[in-house]
Amino acid sequence: MRNLKGWADLHIHSSFSDGEWSPQEIIQEVVRLGLRAIAITDHDSVSAIAKAEKEASTAGIELIPAVEINTDYNDREIHILGYYIDIEYPQLLKALKKQREARLRRNEEIIKRLKKLGFKLTLEEVLERAKGESIGRPHIAQTLVDKGYAESKEEAFSKWLKRDSPAYVPRYSMFWQEAVRIINQAGGIAVLAHPGKSFVDHLIPQMVKEGILGIEVWHPSHCPEDSLHYLEIVRAYSLLATGGSDAHSKKDILLIEQCKVSYERVLALKERKKSLSI
Repeated sequence: MRNLKGWADLHIHSSFSDGEWSPQEIIQEVVRLGLRAIAITDHDSVSAIAKAEKEASTAGIELIPAVEINTDYNDREIHILGYYIDIEYPQLLKALKKQREARLRRNEEIIKRLKKLGFKLTLEEVLERAKGESIGRPHIAQTLVDKGYAESKEEAFSKWLKRDSPAYVPRYSMFWQEAVRIINQAGGIAVLAHPGKSFVDHLIPQMVKEGILGIEVWHPSHCPEDSLHYLEIVRAYSLLATGGSDAHSKKDILLIEQCKVSYERVLALKERKKSLSI
């Protein structure tokens, strides 16, 4: 009989993207919290997974190879999660590298705009605060905080970095269809992340046709009514239901407790992965 017990967090970020935890620190924290399985879902990067594998194996934590790919749709972002991907698949690595390079070019333009607004900061200062390879606006926001221009990263985003703000710069980003396709090609399971934030419910039927196999039902941005709504959609389309904290640092510990999901959700992902391999 399968062991269905335990908890999982299927959405955690490390310092290889915009998180503050090292991959090893993530494993240490989830051990302390008593989780059985996790997915490190860095933005446009899979490098943390290899770094966490040994620590996870030693600690008895099941580590799911995963990624979160940022995509654009009209004037909003759609994030696509990929689970059980082949992290060495060449086309996936090429696509993620292209995304990261676009981020770097965007960072340079954002810093130029901030300088015109009177802020004294350099790309080198931003890079010093980034431990990983996927560098973006959160690192610029942290630099603004460290230099005393903002009280918090949230304030920095709100005043200067979010869409329609003075230093906002659009960037290259793949279409969501491309992200779904590359995840599928890498042998993974494509899941629509936190749909309550992107407001694209009208696209879900098309997404299912394009290869989306699941929806992130449980997320900190979802109220209970949202989760029930997306659970109904999951059932209507025979999709997988996932969930996670979207944790980035120790201040998000409570979110892990609130958004952890039953290990049965991991087993469902495994079953779907197995069926794709047949």
